[in-house]
This record gives sequence, structure tokens and C-alpha cells, in this order.
Amino acid sequence: MTPKKNIVRKKVSTLPDGSPIPSMGKEFNKKENAFIYWYCNRKSEAFMNAGRAAVRAGYKPENAVIYGYQLKRKQEISNKIDEVLGQTKEGMKELIYRITFMCIDRMFFDIKDFYRQVKKTVKNPYKIKLPDGTWEERTWEYSIEAIPLDEISERNRRCIDNITYKGKDNQLFYILPDRDKAADTFFQCAAIIFGKKNKTEFINDLLNGKLLVQGDSEETNWKKTAEFLRGDDIKPVIVLPPTPTQQKTVKPRKM
Repeated sequence: MTPKKNIVRKKVSTLPDGSPIPSMGKEFNKKENAFIYWYCNRKSEAFMNAGRAAVRAGYKPENAVIYGYQLKRKQEISNKIDEVLGQTKEGMKELIYRITFMCIDRMFFDIKDFYRQVKKTVKNPYKIKLPDGTWEERTWEYSIEAIPLDEISERNRRCIDNITYKGKDNQLFYILPDRDKAADTFFQCAAIIFGKKNKTEFINDLLNGKLLVQGDSEETNWKKTAEFLRGDDIKPVIVLPPTPTQQKTVKPRKM
């Protein structure tokens, strides 16, 4: 559910970047155009909420629910909403599947894809005792280093939440995903794909052998899906390497 503090209760004349609201068609006036746009915009808390969309379009908040209901009953507006929502829903389905597969990578990543063992020369040679009792001077030792970002596949880079440099030698370190949080997001996505109310219902049906692929007859909760997609916790970061002088580490996004 959208927090009350995130609900817009006034007219919104432009997009967040200041650009004008896209035209939905010449047959609609300015308010109708804005209503259709905000009602079909999954990134807005007004998505599929006629009252909130009406407020954003410039109708009085105290009568927004009535205006929203009346606007949706207009045949031209209703047809346009169906057209735009159809495209939006297809995009949401695709995005949910992409996030699901990305979560699988983030749950089961191999640390060896990001760090490797290397043989390094030591500044101060030392001696070690061999099994036969003799001593050998050792001028090297094994160490672990991060694999350079340009040597990591694009798929594996999706598992990198952030990059930082540590130590006197500015050694590169990767901040990798929290597997448990990735699993939690995966089950949320799976519940949406299979038409379940929540991840608990999905897991119970999975364990009891009752899981069936969602058919066209089952309606997805699109408003809930949009709220899920607007959450910050589902956006893994594909990072670019900072320079060693940029030591400050940004708090990694969660999954």
C-alpha cells in the first residue's frame, strides 16, 4: 500500500524532469489528457486509481473520486485507457520476469567470479620449513584480489551493488548482494507471476504440489504489482568503477 505521505494531493502539470505531459490524443482536453496519463502511469501512485489521477489532472480533491468515475465512463477515455494499459501491463510482465531471473543470479552467484587467488612478490622474503625438514626462502605469497570490472561478464555485474577501494594500496573491493533479500524479492516476483496473493501462498502451493502457471483467466493485481515495481529494493546496480581517489562508498541498494 502506498504510504499516505507519498500520495500527491494537488495538480501536477509536468513530469518530474520538467517536461510536459505526453499527449494522449487530440480528442482530449488538457485535464482529460492528464487524467489518462497519470491513471496509466505505473510509476505514479495514481496508477489505476481514478481519484488520485483526477487530483493530479487538476480536479478538486474533495470531488476527485466522482470526477474520476465520470471520466472513466466516457467511451473515448475508457478506450484510450484500455489501449495504454494493455501496453503498460505487457511491459510490467516483462519487467517482473527480468527481475525474477536477475534475483536467481543474485541468490546463487559464485564468489570466484569476482575474486581470484594471485601469487604476489613480498617485500620482505621469509623462510618456511618444508616437510623434509629443510628450509626454503619464500619471496612470494598467495593473496586474493578483485577481478577487474571489465573482465566480469555483464550478467555477473548485475550482482555488484557497489565498488570501493580500501587499504594503503587502494585495493578494489566489490559489495555483493544479500542472498536472503534476493530470495525474498524472488518469491515476491514468483507470487505475482503465478497469480498468488503473496509469497507465503506461493511457497505453500509450491510445497504442496498445487502450483499452476497463471492462466489468462486469472487477473493479476496490477496495482499491487506496480507498487512492488516502484520499490527501491528491487533495483540492483550495475556499477562503474570509481577512481581510487573517490574513496567514499555509497550505501548499497538492497535486494
